[in-house]
Amino acid sequence: MTVGKPLRQHLAIVVSLVILAACGKSAEPVKELETPLPTTSTVEHASPTTGPVLIQPKGMPVVVAGDADWSQLMADLYLMSRPDVDVLAIAITGAGMAHCPKGAQNIAGVVAALGMQIPVACGADSPLEGINAFPGSWRANADAFGELELPAGVVSDMTASDLMASTIQRSADKVHVLAHGPLTDLAMAITENPLIVDNIEMITIMGGAFDVPGNTTRNPDADWNFWVDPKAARDVLNSGAPVTLVPLDATNEAPINVFFGDALAENRHEKAAEILHEYVLSDPSVTGLGAYFWDPLTAAIMLEPDLAVFEQRTIRVTDGERSEQGRTEVDPAGVEVRVAVSADGAVFQEHFLSTLNGGATILVTPRQPDGTVVFQNQTCEGTLPTVRPAGRIVFGLANTTDEPAGFGMGTYHESFGREDMLTYAEDPNRVDLNPPQFVEVIHYLEVQARSETVTALELEEGTYWMVCLTQPRSVEVLNDVIVGE
Repeated sequence: MTVGKPLRQHLAIVVSLVILAACGKSAEPVKELETPLPTTSTVEHASPTTGPVLIQPKGMPVVVAGDADWSQLMADLYLMSRPDVDVLAIAITGAGMAHCPKGAQNIAGVVAALGMQIPVACGADSPLEGINAFPGSWRANADAFGELELPAGVVSDMTASDLMASTIQRSADKVHVLAHGPLTDLAMAITENPLIVDNIEMITIMGGAFDVPGNTTRNPDADWNFWVDPKAARDVLNSGAPVTLVPLDATNEAPINVFFGDALAENRHEKAAEILHEYVLSDPSVTGLGAYFWDPLTAAIMLEPDLAVFEQRTIRVTDGERSEQGRTEVDPAGVEVRVAVSADGAVFQEHFLSTLNGGATILVTPRQPDGTVVFQNQTCEGTLPTVRPAGRIVFGLANTTDEPAGFGMGTYHESFGREDMLTYAEDPNRVDLNPPQFVEVIHYLEVQARSETVTALELEEGTYWMVCLTQPRSVEVLNDVIVGE
């Protein structure tokens, strides 16, 4: 999953914000995996005298390589709700959002809750090279996994890389690999077993940023998945397997908003939808604070390519200092891949909800915003209410710039007001975007470059300030909103 930029670092200290890999191993000769594949509903054992265990997929065979955050939860629920898909194995890296074994246990619990038998394995706990990692608070949130009450699932004794290699090697049909999170264990599986590439139909990866900014704080041109383990990304791209990238260029067009959350709350006809709803209830920032459908959109594009527009590009993933690592750039000497350059977010979210609800037609119905904010030329313009009754207020946010921008809202401490906020914003000695001590931040949303989204919150009686935040340190104070009974 993939987020970040200096804006978030400052206000995230007061706002809960979800957004959205192994010690290096040298290449070795191809090894025949002797560990038997854990039994699943799709594994048929050959006679001991006729050969190894073979997998006869009962749908499109898919192996998942992920990092066990809420975005993977969405993707996995989607895949496991598709009757035409056979998820053969799920490999969880410990170098991504969740730690291992906690992340693997969480995903295994989801598999058990859906009454399925899919082997889940835990992977390496650090990238192939370097020390890059997701922020500790994000990882703790991923480990908590929405505090979902799930049955105890079974985590395989195999490593994530061995599980993937064994599964791909033994499948009777070519396998589709869905990769989101750092590619550490997938890279290890291919490096140690290079012949499995011959049995891979496509590797579909959520990663990269081409014509939009990245979302990491260390390298503003990289996405988190590639930045955490750039060597693994290069190893997978250079493996010879066919690759489709779903970068931020596409996922930025699929924001998660409150209307999706409303539709989910009203449509929980199947267990998969109920599980996701329970997660959103425990962590409402998923639908209210600027998240995107990173992993589930990638899963859907793998199965429904009409959701995206593609281009063939010859690319590489950069190395160097940490501030330069993990950037995807066009390079004639690089590797040719298929890149999703845009996506239909509106069609996707209804398709996603329909899939989680057994194919029922689900509509996501937007509501006319109560106010709008447009970011342009390092400033913003707002059409916002000044007086309104208590209850839900909906804001439409459009960022026309090439950098992320932020929208913040909150209350004043006693005896402070708008004039104090204006003084703070205009202070020439202010060096950062940390909120002043005389306010309480109740809502913050970062809007990715050249994208639109909607946010909403429930307001009680009181006076609320609103601000726009743009690069590098610009704060623009909008009007106050007075909320009555």
